[in-house]
Amino acid sequence: MADRVTIDGPVGLRFRKQNVKNNASDQGKVIQLLAKIPKAQGGKSEEWRVPPLSGPNGNCPQFVADAIWDFQLFWKGKGHFQHIDGVVDPDKNTLAQLNMLALGTTPPKPPPGPSTPFVAPLKQNPMIILDGARAVERTTPIHPAEWVRRTQETFDILCGNALGRQIVMGRRRRVFVEPYRFDDLNAHSSSTAAFQSVLFTPHNFDSSQSKPGCRADEILLHELIHLAENNYAAYGDVTGIRLEYARSDFLTVIGTNIYSSILGRGLRADHNEYKFMPSPFDADPSQHATAFHDNYGLVHKFQRGMFDLFKIQPAAWNPFKFHTP
Repeated sequence: MADRVTIDGPVGLRFRKQNVKNNASDQGKVIQLLAKIPKAQGGKSEEWRVPPLSGPNGNCPQFVADAIWDFQLFWKGKGHFQHIDGVVDPDKNTLAQLNMLALGTTPPKPPPGPSTPFVAPLKQNPMIILDGARAVERTTPIHPAEWVRRTQETFDILCGNALGRQIVMGRRRRVFVEPYRFDDLNAHSSSTAAFQSVLFTPHNFDSSQSKPGCRADEILLHELIHLAENNYAAYGDVTGIRLEYARSDFLTVIGTNIYSSILGRGLRADHNEYKFMPSPFDADPSQHATAFHDNYGLVHKFQRGMFDLFKIQPAAWNPFKFHTP
């Protein structure tokens, strides 16, 4: 899939009159996008077989401003936009729609009700950005606004629990949440020096999911715990115990189990698919704390804030309460 076009500043005339930044290079990018989109989708491909030149820095030609306005008006009439202003802004709905159509993707039907942005800060923590623009590139395309709406709803569920809310509110670095683009029971997270990211699509997980650890809010919490411990990957498995935590998924699974226990949900055994925690560990968390003493010790040593947070949770299943450093 080709990369999305990005721009450094707004292009067009705000409300047909007000000038904006209008970098010449950004104008050129918008012109190229419009030139790839047919008239039947609000674009200019038939009219601009040879794309016209952009104006100088700070000066948007009238034909570009008109083309942007016409494009927005076209899609407003189809219910994809609610408010239009004649400007293509960086990381906003119009640019996402242009990219989508220029790549040859037919936009999925927008969700009913009030217009939802394609890109929006999380209501509970604006350091977390929900960017649904690439939802149309999924195996089963989803309208970006629908992805943002459902992802925000999942965060709402997560934040309805004290533990979930503390994990969400504890993110102090910039986090970008974007669509996971395959139709399977999975998600992904990563950390760099500049920012952290999560690939997640709530539509992959039925709200009545019976598999342990496999509801949308549980999957999202799992990935956020990865970010909280900066993808720590030195946990070990125990010889003779058939539980596998894949070196990086001990705290993510156990922490999510504590959340699930508070909600009366089943406990996930390990990181190998979505199996129920086996006996005797399912009924006696102290035995899990004993068997995996070294891993709990690593959490205590290197993730002390997380250790203390989990230990105080009022969950029926909470091995942290039984760990003695």
